[in-house]
Amino acid sequence: MARTGSPVPPVNGDEGRAGRFYAGTHEARSGRSAQRARQDFAEKCWKAWDEFDKQPGTYLRLEWVGIARRELRSAEQQTIATMSSTWWDILGTRGISGIDGRFSTSNGSFVLKRTRYAWELVDKTGTPILYTGGRNFDRIAGASISLPDERSLRFPVLGTHRANAIMTAVDEAGKSIFRYRLIPGPGSILRRRIVEIAVHPDWKLTEELALSIAISAPWLRSYFSEPWNGHPWSR
Repeated sequence: MARTGSPVPPVNGDEGRAGRFYAGTHEARSGRSAQRARQDFAEKCWKAWDEFDKQPGTYLRLEWVGIARRELRSAEQQTIATMSSTWWDILGTRGISGIDGRFSTSNGSFVLKRTRYAWELVDKTGTPILYTGGRNFDRIAGASISLPDERSLRFPVLGTHRANAIMTAVDEAGKSIFRYRLIPGPGSILRRRIVEIAVHPDWKLTEELALSIAISAPWLRSYFSEPWNGHPWSR
């Protein structure tokens, strides 16, 4: 006679069904936990986006002022820098880190050129002002800017999509220098958005930084672009 409380051997596949039940329960719990984590992250992103303009600093906007031109403007609508783009950038059909275009400030004009290893912004005498490398594309933040004094900036992005994303320019020590977010612009078939920029109060807005902002501002949008039909162009 079997002793009271002795284990009962599984019959008719009970052991397999029990294993599948517990495995399914674990997967369901893991799925709910992952979903909750995604929801929490999205809420964190929306909260940061909503509080973007409540922090101290200098606020700027990069706005379209024509079919092929954008202006970096102060809060008082003073033009700080202008940027002329090619049709590739106007239509948003390329996800590279550089912009084939011309830039200008009150002190002169600048051209972004392709070199063997990077993009180079030069003044009218050919003197390099800064370099860009990598790209923000397909949810990978690989773009960077290098300055002649060996300082460099990276551009990580926090967000689940363009509507709640914030991109931050950080230096080698990980300190935030300026931040970017997209806000709705005037109605257009091109669905153009305004890039709002907040410069940290500890940083003076020099010409060098203004040009860095103008060049890098489109990288927030391109971060969420994806390859189209196997090609490295955005959609």
